[in-house]
Amino acid sequence: MPYRTHPVRLVGGRLCLDFLNTADWSTDGVVVDEKLADLQDVAIWCRAVGMPDDGRGRFSTVADLTGFRAQLRHVFLSAMAGRPPAPDDVAALNGVLSEQLDDSPLVARDGILAFAEPVALRWILAQSALGVLTAQSEIGRVKLCPGDSCGWLFLDETRNRRRRWCSMETCGNRAKARRHYERSLGTGDPTHRG
Repeated sequence: MPYRTHPVRLVGGRLCLDFLNTADWSTDGVVVDEKLADLQDVAIWCRAVGMPDDGRGRFSTVADLTGFRAQLRHVFLSAMAGRPPAPDDVAALNGVLSEQLDDSPLVARDGILAFAEPVALRWILAQSALGVLTAQSEIGRVKLCPGDSCGWLFLDETRNRRRRWCSMETCGNRAKARRHYERSLGTGDPTHRG
């Protein structure tokens, strides 16, 4: 369901995680619902996260952007599992991180700092990912939502680290309703709470 017809939900807690959540994922990592169907969807998402909507954002196609998203997701899932990511995925992230900015990338406009020229959207996302991936206090709190066909990542910023769902309003409530239904049929585990 593209953003042209459905609202942007921001539950990741970090820009890079909200970017990874621009698709719903199956348990085997296949996109089951793409939200960035075209440039209009990318622009809608950029506005929702407070990034300037500068058209193409210096990426060549939406497929390039979603391809980068898949590689970045692999890096996160590997880091979360304590495994080294695939060399191709690391190379893709390093390639984006090494994209050069001008010598003076920031300018003051109307008292606000802004990029002097359009900056690659992927570079901004890669910088956000770098901050999360290299801070143990952050990557150690990134979780994968167990909701059916969700696969969203989020930073668990709760004090006791017990957040389980990307959102209680969606995946959490669906799971509660399913457990209630199973209990009413006598098929669920009555001691399970989630």
